[in-house]
Amino acid sequence: MSDPGTRKADATHAEIAKRLHTVYGAAARDIVDRLDKYQRRLIVEDARRRQLVKAGKLDEKEYQAWLSDQVYRGKTWRDQVSDLTAAMLDVNRQAARIINGEQIDVFVENANYTAYSLAMDTRAAVNWTLYDRAAVTRLIRNQPGLLPHKTVNAAKDTAWNRKTIAAEVARGILSGASIPEIAENLGKALGSKNEKAMVRYARTAMTGAQNAGRMEMLQDAERMGIRVKKTWLATLDAATRAAHRSLDGQTQPIDRPFDSELGEIMYPGDPAADPANTWNCRCTLIYETEEYPLQDAMRYDQKYGEDIDYMDYEEWEEWIENGRDGDF
Repeated sequence: MSDPGTRKADATHAEIAKRLHTVYGAAARDIVDRLDKYQRRLIVEDARRRQLVKAGKLDEKEYQAWLSDQVYRGKTWRDQVSDLTAAMLDVNRQAARIINGEQIDVFVENANYTAYSLAMDTRAAVNWTLYDRAAVTRLIRNQPGLLPHKTVNAAKDTAWNRKTIAAEVARGILSGASIPEIAENLGKALGSKNEKAMVRYARTAMTGAQNAGRMEMLQDAERMGIRVKKTWLATLDAATRAAHRSLDGQTQPIDRPFDSELGEIMYPGDPAADPANTWNCRCTLIYETEEYPLQDAMRYDQKYGEDIDYMDYEEWEEWIENGRDGDF
């Protein structure tokens, strides 16, 4: 199975995803409640006109024109769009605080796991300084860019949510939905789209914290005179991006970046790297020393959920294509 540090990152991400689902579910219900509160008179008129259309007393095109005019030109609706985007901005900021608050424990677990592993593998007679939350907090003060830190850009967040609202309202009108149906679909769309974006960011942040912790201890090892290198491990499943499949198994000195087709990157989730190289990344970092060669390592097959002998991503793909027959 995967190592304790990776399991900590995965478990933390899963817990964050649950918390975010609760937060955004409540936000979706709040959106519907807000719209219902402000649109009660319009809902009654909408129902009356839809009944006239059904009875053949009002042309469908006339009804659609009326509805479009109410939604796109009505001051009440415009005020509500501003209200909803402001409310979602607050929700996204709350979600960012949840994510940022969990990174330290992931860093601590992975730094200390790496120290333990190095101590066992090298039998070096050195004193390892283990981390706790207070120590990492102090470290972050001295190195502000050490961990990914989620901030919500108010202008971009508002613009994105306004665009989402406009698209959902237009879809509702074109499909002939009623105002209550538009409100319900709008609540679901805003909550769901923002939730998915935050869950993906949470994965990015946990990967960054996991591997920053490992890097911290590998750098400590170097300072102690232990010669160690870092190796990139991609996740063995079909969701891994092509650039990280190519990185799999690449080994570099601690102070050298990995050579990626998406740009240089010091470790999986490196906040200083191009976002295309880190967004939603699930890769991890391992090390090798003269006494502990990489080929003795095991790997975790994410596709089948089990430990396998060490092989790189390309070999794993071939092994899968061959029905998992043969040895590498």
